[in-house]
Order: sequence, then C-alpha cells, then structure tokens
Amino acid sequence: MEDSALVRPLIIDEKFKLNITDLFEIKEIIGFGSFGVVSKVLRKQDKRAFAMKKIFLKKMPYMNNALQETLQEIAVLSQCSHPHIINFIGYEVLDNEISYIMELMDYSLEDYMKEKLMENTFALAVLADNSIKAETLPELNKALILKIFYQSLSALNYLLLNFNMTHRDIKPENILLNENFDVKVSDFGTLKVMQGTPNKGFVTRSETIVGTPCYLAPELKKALVEIESGHSPQLKPKVNFTKCDVFSLGMSILRLIAGVQFEKLKGNLNTDEDCLRKLLVEVKNEIPLEIYDTLFVMLSFDVNIRPDIRMLYLMVQRKENLLNKLAALQFQNNDNDGSITPGGLISPGNLINLQKKQSELMDLSNIFQ
Repeated sequence: MEDSALVRPLIIDEKFKLNITDLFEIKEIIGFGSFGVVSKVLRKQDKRAFAMKKIFLKKMPYMNNALQETLQEIAVLSQCSHPHIINFIGYEVLDNEISYIMELMDYSLEDYMKEKLMENTFALAVLADNSIKAETLPELNKALILKIFYQSLSALNYLLLNFNMTHRDIKPENILLNENFDVKVSDFGTLKVMQGTPNKGFVTRSETIVGTPCYLAPELKKALVEIESGHSPQLKPKVNFTKCDVFSLGMSILRLIAGVQFEKLKGNLNTDEDCLRKLLVEVKNEIPLEIYDTLFVMLSFDVNIRPDIRMLYLMVQRKENLLNKLAALQFQNNDNDGSITPGGLISPGNLINLQKKQSELMDLSNIFQ
C-alpha cells in the first residue's frame, strides 16, 4: 500500500465555487433522498445537461457533522480523476444548504436491474431523463457483468490508493451507468479515511455503521444487530472496512446475476452463509468463468479469507496476466490444428479451455501472503 504521507490531503480548491443560479437552469427533479433532492439542470452557456445534488442541512441530525460529511464528499470528488468515478463540476453553499453539480448519468445499476431483471419490460425505466424505455437497455450477458465488475473495482482501488479511503456504501444505486454502460461510482458521503493518514480527522462517521442492510458485510450486519439490541454501544471489534467494500461489491454483482432469486433471499444472504453459498451454486452457470472463484472468495464470511480491495485488484490482474500467457502459449503450440482461427484469434472452445486452466492454476494461498 502507498505510504500514508503520499495520500492526497482533502482540500477543496476555490476554483470549484460556483454561482449555480447564474450558471445553471433547473429543469426537473430526478431523485429524492432523506435530506435532499437531485435535479437535472442545464448549463446556460452551452445547454449541456448535468445533475445537481442539493443537501438541506437543517433536516439532518447533527447538522455540523452533516456539513463535514458533505464537504468531505465535495473535497474527494473535486480531486478525483478517474474514468469510473463521477465527474465533479462545482459547488455552492447558501445558508443551510449545499448544492453541487456533477455529470449526469443515464441510470443506475439498480434502475437497470428493476427493469431488466424484475421483468417490467413494458414500463418506463427509471432513468435520469425518463425518456428511454426498458426494452432499449442492453441485454444482460457475461461480458456486461465483467465490465461492471472490473470498472467498479478499478474505481474503489483508485480511492484506496490515492486517498486511503473506503467507500462503505457500495450498492447498485451508487453504481451509475451511461448509454455505453460505462460505470461511474458515486455517493462519497460515507467515505472512511483509513488509519495513519493526515485526513483522518475530516471524517465524522469513521467508527459508525453506514450502508444498506442487504449489502453490508456479515461482520457489520452482526454488529448492527448488537448495537440496535443494546448489547453493544459501539462498533467493536474494529473491522476492516476495505474488506467490507469487497463484500458489498460482491453482493452487487450477485444481485445483477441472480435477479429475482436474490430479491427473494436478500434478507438472509449476509446472515446465513449456507443460504448465500447455495444461491452461488444455483447461479454458477450465469457467473463469468473469469470471476467464478473470485466471487466466492469476495463473499466469504471469514474475513481472513476475504481479500481487501487492493488484494482483490491484484488477484484480477494476476488472472488476466495468466490468461494472456496461456493464450500466447496455446498460439505457439497450435499452428494448424484448428484451435487458432483466421486472424490469429483463439477459437471459442479453446478459449474456454484456457479459462478453465487459468482457474485451476490460480493458487489463492499465494495471493494472501
């Protein structure tokens, strides 16, 4: 992991301060939250559409903490430069509310699943502009699953590497998608700065449980039950939040794969490991071979087995490198036996065999050393 001294300090550059009323025109409200709204706005200069998130601080408990958390999200977004993290345009503070402008995405992964996987094929998709019908959304396939997984993981690894931060609320609602189905991870109000960095004091909820119940890691779900029952006043023992992010990402991918089956069981999946394993086995044919064993490890209840974000990112890189090496070896050893198609591409059947070899050769014990 990068030395904490190299992690970027959380500072909001003055250049991001905007007079939103002068620069943007509000068109319509496209989302509601407990403490604010998200609106579609047009930039007056070029009529380009953006999203504006407005937080009403007075409505939030512990208003000073809410202000700090919102400023934290703005600070992180203003410094991020990654293709799979939502682009930040600027912000404005007025009395007891904060507004900030971000790029406008077409829909969230949650919207997609509701329309494509809940069989609402004739309803309007719940999209940013409410204009795209469900039947125009891309069909779910293994390549799409892999794309969402890889791009989401890349964004989380970037946060950890550059800010030493974990997201803590990874779920389909916070994985946004554009018309090309490229991922943009969003909603950084619950970020936690890991220990040993100068940013630690900026985060106000670093030792609390935040997130969405069915996507919480088992250790967090258990702690939440104990706190709510009065058996534990705070989060003890301390948990590895980056491993919690891995579990939440795994659950989001499983939701995408399992669809209706996930919905039926979601209340038990992070409290009953047997139930979770059974579902994984039931949908094994729908899981891309490239991440089949990886998904099982991500969703392990044993935190000693489950990798953190950095380990997971390295796991994926090693697998890709191994597959490339196997492909090159197969190419060298099969000149005219039909395994190589015209143009030098590996035939589908042999590619599957290579992927199987890849899975067999992966030694997970080496990854966790």
